[in-house]
Amino acid sequence: MIAPAPTPVDSRVGLRDVRVFVGSGVTTVDMLLGEMSALMLQAAGADVRRLLQAGPDGLVREMLLSGEIDLYWESEALAWIAFLREGRLPEDLDSLHAELAERDRRENGVVWIGPTDLFDTQGFAVSARAPDLADVRTLTDMAGRLRRMRGEAGPVCVTGEFVGFREDGRAEFEELLSVAIPESTLRVYDADPIYAATSSGECAFGLVRRLDARSGSPDLRLLVDDVGLFTPHRLAVAVREDVIQSDPRVAAVLARLARELDEDDVRGMLAEVESRGSHPNRVAARWLREAGLTRR
Repeated sequence: MIAPAPTPVDSRVGLRDVRVFVGSGVTTVDMLLGEMSALMLQAAGADVRRLLQAGPDGLVREMLLSGEIDLYWESEALAWIAFLREGRLPEDLDSLHAELAERDRRENGVVWIGPTDLFDTQGFAVSARAPDLADVRTLTDMAGRLRRMRGEAGPVCVTGEFVGFREDGRAEFEELLSVAIPESTLRVYDADPIYAATSSGECAFGLVRRLDARSGSPDLRLLVDDVGLFTPHRLAVAVREDVIQSDPRVAAVLARLARELDEDDVRGMLAEVESRGSHPNRVAARWLREAGLTRR
């Protein structure tokens, strides 16, 4: 059941003459963030239509450019590399946001709102219950353990993509950290089993996604990527410029949502949807209400 439209906390917003089509990609994260955006805009008075889980990122981007949807959440790094066809990321995340926003607005009429503290990127984790890994906090620490223990550091559990691709993969890991992952320690899994295998200690190091409900488990501890191995897929909202021009307060509503979100909150909401079967709309509505962003 879809939650009723929420009441705005700030009744002065009044987007009563604005119609917005909110889209999303196919993942649960995409859908949840799309629902939150839709509910925030509804709360501000906008006439909101949803086209959630419309397709993969490239298709949703095309829908944005063609006007089939007006906004969706996207990785800034993916947009820079795949959509603007830039080979390398700017030196820091603030520069990435500024340069992406300037170019995409000028070339495509797309406004970027954010950034957020949400990173839908990969990382390594260890079991929080493994006392011998208590001092391993970063990828540099992980490399040191692999170097000292040679083939006895315990299984490193990764996906086939990590082994097969250079970027965000084994070749870059070994190059950046000046260490080889011994074949005797490498285990190739599908993505899903790695979480449980790492939590239990079956895997000493497991490749996970930061913005996954299971990454928030008390049995897992995410390592800090202190060498910039993994592409920083920081999420922001891509919006058609003509929507912002029709009423700039649309940007203010979405910017407020972007400021409030953090990874722990999103992982908690993902757990409700994926593990307990709650509808993303109702999970999003409750979080917005409890965060003081909407009433009802």
